[in-house]
Amino acid sequence: MKRQEGAALLVSLIILLILSIIGISAMRGGLLQELMASNTQQVIMAQNVADAGVEAVYLAANQERYLENGILDKTIKGESVVRYVSQQGQVSTDATTKFDGDRPVSIMQSRVSVTGGCGAPIVWCPGYSADIGGGGSTVACYAFEEDATGTVADVDARVKQWMSMMGPSCPGDS
Repeated sequence: MKRQEGAALLVSLIILLILSIIGISAMRGGLLQELMASNTQQVIMAQNVADAGVEAVYLAANQERYLENGILDKTIKGESVVRYVSQQGQVSTDATTKFDGDRPVSIMQSRVSVTGGCGAPIVWCPGYSADIGGGGSTVACYAFEEDATGTVADVDARVKQWMSMMGPSCPGDS
């Protein structure tokens, strides 16, 4: 009987070791699941930021459509226009990076490149008529491509979309 007194301790230590290994691997699995869910969330947020950038630049182009050096005016001249959209939806020509001391802080932003110009198929602009009231048209249908990259922390997502709108007549139209 004296030989079995240490056996209970040995068996309980082995069971404790096995339970510890199971617990540690369950924790590691949970942490891995949390990291995957966080990454998926950042990808979805980056996609949403890119979509929001496309919409904000479209609205800005619509507001500037008759302005010289506006987004449409520059694309008609063959220039590629780049705009940045901040977390607050502000459209600017400069990147919107914030700093905490010397360290850049990760923020959500969208970088949108716009190319295109006059001469879109008429069906792209609903309500557009090639000759309104005779005597030549003073409006034209514009088409441009928006190529947006949404950034959230270290994750980027890209959206490409064609947009169309009516604006002043194309250069060279009579």
